[in-house]
Amino acid sequence: MSLRPADLTLLTTSIILEQQDKWQGLSLPPTGLDLSLSSQLASSNHKQCFGSISPKYYPRMAATYRLAGVLLLDAFGGQDYSPSTYFKLFRFHQALLYNTVFTHLAKRNLSRARPDGSDEQSFFSGHTSTVFATSTFLYLELRDYFSNAAATGKLPLLSEQQWRLLSATALFGWASYVGYARVHDRKHYPTDVISGALSGALISYFVYPHQRRSPYSHSSKWQFHAGFDPMGAQMSISF
Repeated sequence: MSLRPADLTLLTTSIILEQQDKWQGLSLPPTGLDLSLSSQLASSNHKQCFGSISPKYYPRMAATYRLAGVLLLDAFGGQDYSPSTYFKLFRFHQALLYNTVFTHLAKRNLSRARPDGSDEQSFFSGHTSTVFATSTFLYLELRDYFSNAAATGKLPLLSEQQWRLLSATALFGWASYVGYARVHDRKHYPTDVISGALSGALISYFVYPHQRRSPYSHSSKWQFHAGFDPMGAQMSISF
């Protein structure tokens, strides 16, 4: 498995970001609309919303723990997951990594004081970019699942469009609540949240392996194997 130019660029950017001092970049003051909306939405009692919990929990449950579960079931449970299952999971982690790097790139090069004055890394919201990256990837997965299930007549209870609407409402409803919570808790301005949402959603959309351009065909050389033999555990990935 070889690194692509995009991966090398990402790795180089990550190294540069770790060596770069904070707030070296351009000053980006809040807009008048930011100040007006923040004054209306921000909390006065300094109690944080549930949406302001660590942004790591959501993607960990959706991607990291899920990958670990698939590997364990493949190794111990006799499940034979298709290569596309692993490919999507690795792409999921790739989208989250890209989102993290891009978010930190913005925070380190665009200086904006938070509404509560705690630091100058308000632009843009890492919580919001992470939750929208996660929700977008999950929605695209569910969209394809519902489409395939409908084509084979295995979609229960609701129609394909109804299932898609239900999943979009749940996933993006939660993501929107997180964005609102960051404004309510005086950690971000509305434009920080909107920018983070767009960034996270677009990254996942472009990283996601859409069915119309899926690399899997009968001639695909992608193979994944995980299991145990007398010599111990083994896992291999090949293209």
